[in-house]
Amino acid sequence: MIGLLRQLGRFFTVGMVATGVHISAALALNGPGGLSPLSANVGAFCVAFAFSYAGNYLYTFEAIADHRQSVPRFLVVSLVGLALNQTIVWLCVEQLGWAFWQSMLPVAVMVPALGYVISRMWAFRPANSAAS
Repeated sequence: MIGLLRQLGRFFTVGMVATGVHISAALALNGPGGLSPLSANVGAFCVAFAFSYAGNYLYTFEAIADHRQSVPRFLVVSLVGLALNQTIVWLCVEQLGWAFWQSMLPVAVMVPALGYVISRMWAFRPANSAAS
């Protein structure tokens, strides 16, 4: 149980920094960068991906899986997260009329929660693990 709590704490730390990177990039690309909210969000996803992968691989999960396995898996996890992220942004901005920055609040809660579960159970597990 202690190990799980430590891992959750580490995931939270990496996730908060990655979320901050994502939100900062999204707002910069949308405001000064002049991109639409959805385009800015995709660009921000690209900026945050490398940090998130390295932090989760090395620090959160202390993974031993080969990068040839874990990078594609984490990319799938990240793309699922991006799809959820884009759906939330579209719903909040286009359908509910929220400001773009307001849409980042549910994104910051829902996307990391899903990402942790999938990463723990699949993305960073070694190929020979019983749960893979």
